[in-house]
Formats: sequence, structure tokens, C-alpha cells
Amino acid sequence: MLIYRIADLQAENDSIRNKLEIIETKNEKMLIKLKAFKERNDKLQAQLQETQEKANVETKAAAEEVGFMFTSFPIVLTHVDRQRKRSITLKMGFI
Repeated sequence: MLIYRIADLQAENDSIRNKLEIIETKNEKMLIKLKAFKERNDKLQAQLQETQEKANVETKAAAEEVGFMFTSFPIVLTHVDRQRKRSITLKMGFI
């Protein structure tokens, strides 16, 4: 009886170790994807910042050329979610 119990516990231990290895592998893959996403996000964030600064400079230059000065303008970002067929608009403060 004790031998069967030991065999059952060893089988259960092997099963749990196998599940743990699978979970660790999945976590490693997800971590790699997350790091890649973060790098891409950081790159896009820097690109967005650069574009905003360039647009701000161009807007001020155009305003000065016309003869008046914009002190600030609002930022409105719109994201279209095609899968859910909706758009999300984010209105931020003034620059």
C-alpha cells in the first residue's frame, strides 16, 4: 500500500514539474514579447515626441509669418479599433 502511495506521489510530482516547465517556458516567451513591445513603444513614443516638437516649431513659424502668434493648441489623439468597430478619442491639455 505504501509503495503504491509513493508511486502515485512520484507520478504527481512528475506531472507538476512538467506543468511548471511549460509555464516557465510560456513566461519566458511572453517576457521576450513584452520586452520587444516595450522597445517598439519607446521608439514610437520618441518619434511622436519628435513629431510634436517639429509640428510646434512649424506652427509657430507659420503663425509668425502670418503676423500673429499661437500660444498653445490642444492635442487630440484618435485610435480606431477596427476589430471592435469603435474609435477612442483622447483629448489632452494644451502645449
